[in-house]
Amino acid sequence: MTAIDLPNTDDDRLIVHGRGVGDGGWGYDGTGDDPGTRFADPAGFEGGDLPAGTTSAVGDLDGNGSPDLVIGNPEDPSQSPDASLGGEVTVYYDAGSSGSPSRVQTITQDTAGVPGAGEAKDRFGASVAIGDTDKDGRADLVIGAPGENGASGAVTVVRGTAGLLDVAHARVWTQNTAGVAGSSETGDAFGSAVRIVDTNKDGLRRPRRRRLR
Repeated sequence: MTAIDLPNTDDDRLIVHGRGVGDGGWGYDGTGDDPGTRFADPAGFEGGDLPAGTTSAVGDLDGNGSPDLVIGNPEDPSQSPDASLGGEVTVYYDAGSSGSPSRVQTITQDTAGVPGAGEAKDRFGASVAIGDTDKDGRADLVIGAPGENGASGAVTVVRGTAGLLDVAHARVWTQNTAGVAGSSETGDAFGSAVRIVDTNKDGLRRPRRRRLR
């Protein structure tokens, strides 16, 4: 679940993810069934048309003062029929509190400018986080792909702009990237969880990457 705090109101929201929500579910092989996304508010559940996914984050990616909704779906089409091979992330602009987007942007590893290529079990979008890493007033998007390169894992950062996310200059980090501790090894699952925090209190938020064994 992702909590959404609406300022100056008690009418807050939850984004709730679940599995097996399609007709009979999908992919009963132990790795996950067809995922779904719903908004929960004081009046009940809504948002049946939201993108399928298992992770989400809310933030102002274009700096217009309205929160945007990001939903990650790391499943392959065999698990989630409308998904992209290797996983995908969907951005619903201005939909952080309502689910009604002004624009929609879908990002995969086959999107021009995004490093890598969509391959089965990459799990691109298994984790997502939003925060302003360059202090330009617009939040940036961090995407974990723990299944990349034999499940050694990778993390992609896409910068926010006044328009759509700047996929043309997306950057990727692995444990083989200079300055990142450790080295990439099969099964590290680097990027299983990502979070953006201001670690040195200079006003800039930086991605924190985690690996799970």
